Amino acid sequence: MTDGYYLFTYLEIDPLGSVYGLSQRHDCNVSLWEKNGETVSLKRYWELERLTGRKEYRGAFRDVEQALCFLNTLLDEFGLTTDDMEAILGTPGLDTDDTYADDESTRTISYHSICHLFSGILSDTEIFYHQNIIGLAVDAGPDVLIQKDLKGLFYYAGCVVDHGRVTIFPVSSPALLWMIASSHYQLKEGTLMALASASKSKSLEQFPACLDKQMDGDAGKFIKYFHELVSRIDGYEEKEKDRLFNEMDPLFSVRDNKISMVMKEVQKVSMNMMTANIEDILEEYPIDPEQTYLSVSGGYALNCPTNSYLLEKYHFKDFITAPCVNDSGISMGMALFYFWKNMGTFSFKLQTPYYGCVDPLASDVFERDFYRPYIAGITDFNEAVFVSDINRAPVVWFDGASEIGPRALGNRSLLAAPTSLYMKDELNRIKQRQWWRPVAPIVLQEKAHEWFKDASSSPFMLRTFEILSDKRERIPAVAHIDNSARIQTINGNDNPLLYRAIQGFEEANGVPILCNTSLNDQGEPIVNTAEEALNFALRKRIEIMYVNGKRVQLQNHQAYPSDRPLTRRTLVEELPAHERQQISAQYNPYGIDDESLGLYYMMPEVYVSYDLRDKDSSRFLHLFTSRIKKMVR
Repeated sequence: MTDGYYLFTYLEIDPLGSVYGLSQRHDCNVSLWEKNGETVSLKRYWELERLTGRKEYRGAFRDVEQALCFLNTLLDEFGLTTDDMEAILGTPGLDTDDTYADDESTRTISYHSICHLFSGILSDTEIFYHQNIIGLAVDAGPDVLIQKDLKGLFYYAGCVVDHGRVTIFPVSSPALLWMIASSHYQLKEGTLMALASASKSKSLEQFPACLDKQMDGDAGKFIKYFHELVSRIDGYEEKEKDRLFNEMDPLFSVRDNKISMVMKEVQKVSMNMMTANIEDILEEYPIDPEQTYLSVSGGYALNCPTNSYLLEKYHFKDFITAPCVNDSGISMGMALFYFWKNMGTFSFKLQTPYYGCVDPLASDVFERDFYRPYIAGITDFNEAVFVSDINRAPVVWFDGASEIGPRALGNRSLLAAPTSLYMKDELNRIKQRQWWRPVAPIVLQEKAHEWFKDASSSPFMLRTFEILSDKRERIPAVAHIDNSARIQTINGNDNPLLYRAIQGFEEANGVPILCNTSLNDQGEPIVNTAEEALNFALRKRIEIMYVNGKRVQLQNHQAYPSDRPLTRRTLVEELPAHERQQISAQYNPYGIDDESLGLYYMMPEVYVSYDLRDKDSSRFLHLFTSRIKKMVR
């Protein structure tokens, strides 16, 4: 391979999708890499939801020219253009090399899942080439832009890595079950996971564990299981208390109690599926888990209780993955798989999560005439002042490059003291979240074991640990109902300023921990720029911001004229109405409705089976999506 820059794109070019804001791919992302000899480095990672303000970004470019224009605006930060790239890979139409997905493994397993797998197992090549790893890539399903024929393909990838030698095979994934539950309840998977553990109510029945093996992404089995489960639990009556269920938690509505019961069962089945994966691997391969790392990637890897359960049950050596475990990490997996396939041996380590956007105008925002009335003063960071600030109220924290992936990891965060339940309530009020939503702790890495049972490094907030019994009363704001917490560990090398801030809080309060939640409003992605952070603080009546090492004190919040997040970047200019109508008439001539189009783009088997420009195909698509809508609801 030639030394130089490589661009990996998880995007889509589709004229109809560009009109409707639809695409096969979601959480679209782009990453810029540099190869220098045997060393590969990640230069920048762009997530389109951060740029546009559209959460889980779905959307397509109208044509190649439009996509290249967008990519060049990103590369301008480095004084580069797409012409400077040794290769552009990942999106049909943009690719300069069409062999990157061709591998023995991708002839039997989806390339999408292979990318998830390699984003985890190759996030530290020192471990990859010198240790053993069990890798599991578990998400809801692939896109079909690169592999258009899914027949005979397994959807989910697992592997065993033995000192750089990789054996890949199909595994099962519970993620589709969570997607069905999310669609049914119209709640995000993370909210459902939180509700499952928030309420004390649970079913006392023994439901059949019928989904231990599910490698092909067949939604029918999951839908049938889920709706039988919902139907049974929704039918519970008060007179059946102590026989069919333990209680209706008085802090929650009857509906929320029943959702919590359902999702507890879903979590149980999900853990059974993941356990079955590990058992099959251990039966097939002579592996000692205690000498083996576990890597979990794909959207289901955000299920921290499962990650921790597997690590504890099998006593794995440690956990290795990237922070962008969901589809926001696909371009990373594309890159690492490509370098491995073409170089054999190379050096790379994802040391920190801070490869996202840098705001070059951050310091200028506070000097603008529009914002001057709201700025009471700007001073340098001081630990003692920070402690005084955060003991009083939550503060906005904005520093350097943004973290990648769906979770705030300390550079675009809302921070608060963990020592009072009031702070948890205040954070949920500010973010318009349910009162029972948990708040994550960020803790000094070397002190984690003093506060959490068997705690170890957790830099990307993908593990839960039990709070030690003698510490629970001191950090009530971060405790789940079972006294666990989804922790992020931090050290002085990877994030020195935030590390200093937490050290200062520990010196003053005896607690090396802060509450850390993402800096965004309900339904909004994490903020990307200092101006967006300032808008958030003014709307939410937050008095203190910390921006790139400066303390910004705000005033006159009541005079701020907006009560909404700032409009973020528009990737492409919207077409005039008549051109949109022309594209729609050309690619959707039989007028498939918007909701059916959404299902068409979301379901890979449907997308490859029906041609919207064929009359009979469109009629069958309408009938099929009508049935799916009824089943999911």
